[in-house]
Amino acid sequence: MFISAETLDGALLEIYPKLLARKNDTVTATRGAFVETIGALIEITNSRARLSRSETRGKLFSSLGELVWYLSGDNKLDSIQPYVPQYKKDAEDGIVFGG
Repeated sequence: MFISAETLDGALLEIYPKLLARKNDTVTATRGAFVETIGALIEITNSRARLSRSETRGKLFSSLGELVWYLSGDNKLDSIQPYVPQYKKDAEDGIVFGG
């Protein structure tokens, strides 16, 4: 699958309907069911529009906070919770696995 859009939000608006239409490709894991596409390429033509401004993503700071958290290699909830409060429900004993 190849998607080309000027902004990340434009690419997401193109990708979501395609993923939702692939109901037969659903995979079930411990956290629930999802649809995945292997080998997808997403091109963002406006290099300054790489951050999503969609309502569901929240504040710009959540994106930056999450990036810094990933790069730090720290799995502790207290490091990311101020930026992405939803991680509290995924944490076990103050640790978010996958960080």
